[in-house]
Amino acid sequence: MDLLGICGGIIMTEEYAGCSVGIYSADKPSEVVVCNISLTENAAEVLTNMATEQFQATWYLNINVVGGGCSGYLYDVQLLETQPNENTQIINSQGIVIVINAADSTLLNNIVIDWNDSLMGGGLKFLNPNATKSCACGISFK
Repeated sequence: MDLLGICGGIIMTEEYAGCSVGIYSADKPSEVVVCNISLTENAAEVLTNMATEQFQATWYLNINVVGGGCSGYLYDVQLLETQPNENTQIINSQGIVIVINAADSTLLNNIVIDWNDSLMGGGLKFLNPNATKSCACGISFK
C-alpha cells in the first residue's frame, strides 16, 4: 500500500509523484549512520489500523527515499507483509517495526512521523531535521 499522502487535495501515489511536472532529483549521500526514527502515537495508531485491515499477521513499515519531487527527494512509504532483507536497518517505534534502506539513513535520521487527519493535505507528515528545503505539501525535500 503506497502512503505518500495527499498534496493539494490530490492523493500522492508513485505514479503521480513520478509525473513530469518539474521533477528534480538529487544525488544521495554515501554515508550510512545508525538511524533513529520516531512515530507519534497518532501515526502509529493509524498505521496499525491500516495494516491490520490489510495483513493477517506480521507487517512492516518500509520507508525509503527516492529521487524526485520539486525539492530533490520523495518519501516512499509502504506497508509490507515481508521484511526486505538486503542492506536495511530495522527501527522500532511505538511497537511498529520500521525498515529502511541503509543508504537512506543519513536522510532519514532523527525524523518524526506524524499523521494529520485532514481533508486537505492529510496523511503522513514528516518532520525531518535533515531537510534544508521542502515543498508546501511536505512530500518532497532536499
